Amino acid sequence: MVLSQQADFIYNGFTGANSNISLNGVSEIQHDGILRLTNETLRLIGRAFYPTPLLFKNSTDGSAFSFSTAFAFSVVPEYPKLGGHGLAFVLATSMSLPGALPSQYLGLLNATDNGNATNHVFAVEFDTVQDFEFGDINDNHVGIDINSMTSNQSQPVAYFDDDSTKRDLNLKTGDTLQAWIDYDAVSKVLNVTISPFSTKPTIPIISFPVDLSPILHDRMFVGFSASTGLLASSHYLFGWSFKMNGVATSLDLSSLPSLPKPPKKNTTFVIAISISSVVFLIAAISAAAYLFFKIKNADLIEALGAGVRPPTVLLQRAEARHQRFPGPSELLGFGGLCKFYKGTFRGSKTEVAVKRVSHESRQGFASSLRRSPASDGSVTGISSSSKVGAGAGLTSYSSTTTCRTAASTSTSSPTTNPSIHQSLCFHGGRGSMFSKESRRLSYTSMKSGNTSSSTGMLRRAMCSSTGI
Repeated sequence: MVLSQQADFIYNGFTGANSNISLNGVSEIQHDGILRLTNETLRLIGRAFYPTPLLFKNSTDGSAFSFSTAFAFSVVPEYPKLGGHGLAFVLATSMSLPGALPSQYLGLLNATDNGNATNHVFAVEFDTVQDFEFGDINDNHVGIDINSMTSNQSQPVAYFDDDSTKRDLNLKTGDTLQAWIDYDAVSKVLNVTISPFSTKPTIPIISFPVDLSPILHDRMFVGFSASTGLLASSHYLFGWSFKMNGVATSLDLSSLPSLPKPPKKNTTFVIAISISSVVFLIAAISAAAYLFFKIKNADLIEALGAGVRPPTVLLQRAEARHQRFPGPSELLGFGGLCKFYKGTFRGSKTEVAVKRVSHESRQGFASSLRRSPASDGSVTGISSSSKVGAGAGLTSYSSTTTCRTAASTSTSSPTTNPSIHQSLCFHGGRGSMFSKESRRLSYTSMKSGNTSSSTGMLRRAMCSSTGI
């Protein structure tokens, strides 16, 4: 630290002789020479001031002196892109700023004295939270505050490069930035400039006309204040220069202490973990879908019983064995939840009876397969002469199950031959005279909705192998 009679000093880091600075709140100087104003503790204040007050006004006419400062800083949020709350360069009559609050007040003021002309507080804020009560323009701005947290003028954080192109900056990236604050007492203009480089841009981001003479006392403390709120950020200072009645020396960022770079991520490991997660997710979804299907159909399978449980085959396999799947023209009759059609095997031309069960009631379907012959009902359109076909082995109609039917669904008188009813409801029972091929491929199809179409929405075909 170098001090002259004109109040000119420079801190290139904060170690050794450069550690002559007054701290209060949670601020601390780290072993690497970085001044940490706040840590990741919520709702706290950290400050750092030059240890003695400086003369800011001419004792003859009471006009404020010109001054200039430059400082390098960094904001590292606890959570990326979520600041909490910000820091400010400040001129105040006291280093302790009694009654000041953290969070949106940045350790400068409180709800009671905010806006009072008796505060004699001047600050330039670097705010990372948008506080609507103070009319903040966004959560990444620079503002000039005079006795109030409502900025007299503010701008989004940016700088102008050598060709006067405006470049946006983000306070919350953790990158080191340098700011310059210059007050010209002659023209009564305050300029604020910011840049990620060591050299000062020629165009300031804020140029605000103001006379600081009524705001400042003869002697003022100069320094920094930062705070955290519901969210926290670590606010760091790496260097600071100040000059009264002159231009402060710009800081060489490469010669200042800096924060360690975050460790590089193992890209291969991250990719491997990502792929494994996707594979696991697909496997979990597939297993869940399989279990859902099994659970959904468990009541049907259990209802069939061990002695008469038919294996399930895909409809495509059934169609491969048939010349064509039976349609409305082959309807033999119906009863309850069942309709019966004449079908033909491909190749052997063997004719069989095919039963279609409505999908409207799964319980009804299970019951239709496990009812005993004693509980026979009505089947419309079936008579003793309704043989499936001559020479097809359909000379006997004995069976082990019957289809549950309701008399209310019949449109004609009940069949007079219960054995026909039983054989049509469930083919291939023990002792039946069906051919072996007929018994092996006696299909029951399930369909949701209109049962007049034999293809399209048919979902499953079921085959009874009882007695084979």
